Amino acid sequence: MKMRKRKSIIKPSTGNSNQYLLLKQFIMHHLMIGLVVLFPVIVFAQEKPPKPITVTVSTARHLHFGTFIKVLSGSGTVNVGPTGNRTSLNVILPSISKDPSPTASLFIVTALPGTLINISTNTPQDLTGIDGSKMQLNINLMYDCDKGSSFIATSDITDVSIGGTLTVNSNNGPGPYGGSFSVTFIQQ
Repeated sequence: MKMRKRKSIIKPSTGNSNQYLLLKQFIMHHLMIGLVVLFPVIVFAQEKPPKPITVTVSTARHLHFGTFIKVLSGSGTVNVGPTGNRTSLNVILPSISKDPSPTASLFIVTALPGTLINISTNTPQDLTGIDGSKMQLNINLMYDCDKGSSFIATSDITDVSIGGTLTVNSNNGPGPYGGSFSVTFIQQ
């Protein structure tokens, strides 16, 4: 007995074209599901930061209150804002001075974009004059810092300007006053 080999090819005929399309859709659908199961797609929403996360800070400019004239009695204040604008209460601010203009301190912060950074200071601090008298420096980050007390880095390099308020007493002697304060940048 001789056996014949048959080749079977499904070809749509005019009456079975809907069945052929349904069969084709069924096969393609199950083939795609099988591929997804065999080759899963991994999606990440945000790149993980490198470990350890590093934040570096450098000082580009120091806080300077400029020239002012103390009050005759009592006390007063001189404030330098984060933009370098200067205001006073019971203290005279001359319009012409040999000293440099008032400036806010400027810090350059290098961090990965998206890094949350908190800022803190160790003020109040005393500034000491050449005669030994003292003026108190105070920094309120909510008003004296252009970034407030915390910020999220939006680029690799962020400028942070910080001003402050100096309390001037009538017993303060003339001359330059100097001192230091610390600013801490804490990466979260």
